[in-house]
Amino acid sequence: MTDSAKIINETKNYILEIFKNGLSKQKDVALNLKKGIDLLVGSECEDIDFLKKKIIKFCHEELIELYNNPSSNQVNLDRIALIEKNFKKFVIDLNIASMSNLHQLPFERRLTNEESEILKSKLKNDWDFDGWNKGNYYWEPLAKTNNRNSLIFFKYDLFDDDDVKRIINLIKKISHNKILFLTEDQLDYEIDVIEFNLDLLESSYTNWENTWLIYISHEDIITIGGEILTELMKLEFPLKIISKNDLW
Repeated sequence: MTDSAKIINETKNYILEIFKNGLSKQKDVALNLKKGIDLLVGSECEDIDFLKKKIIKFCHEELIELYNNPSSNQVNLDRIALIEKNFKKFVIDLNIASMSNLHQLPFERRLTNEESEILKSKLKNDWDFDGWNKGNYYWEPLAKTNNRNSLIFFKYDLFDDDDVKRIINLIKKISHNKILFLTEDQLDYEIDVIEFNLDLLESSYTNWENTWLIYISHEDIITIGGEILTELMKLEFPLKIISKNDLW
């Protein structure tokens, strides 16, 4: 890892420990701190002190909504401030020379607002996929759209962990090592393809070129889109495909 990557990696490990060991309020703070550090994953900076200031700034900006929450009483505000104070001290005190045996976290970079807007515009144009925007919470087959791309459908419970690995290998054949992960919380990420997973979170995966799309719904339905990926999935899982009419 580069020096910048080490600083960012260790900061994120610290945040994840807050979440793991904290109570409700600490977990809320950790999630917001994570939003800030995830924006910096993959970035490089020769001046480590400047990078530390940037980390502190980005993470503080994500905490503002907690500070401004009308339901936060003084006790909660003091807790947030204390966690942030300790967080700042941790970041400032980070020393490259003393870092060894680092636990390297998977690549997970939060997209900037500009990147997300560009991506969602392409998804709308290419797939008529709104990405949980403007009250459009579903996609095919749960909602009728103007999508004209090839689609096939699966039930979530038909796939096990080995199947997920097989899907990852199919994605690797048609995409780079990084793919895009979108969530209904309007937080969008660039991640390592090996981090692809099927769960019951309302989410989707695609690539920068939008040549394929995987949509996962709360309703136990997985939609695979894109000519090449659908053909690969048909060959790999011919017995798991479900007719649109048999989904309910």
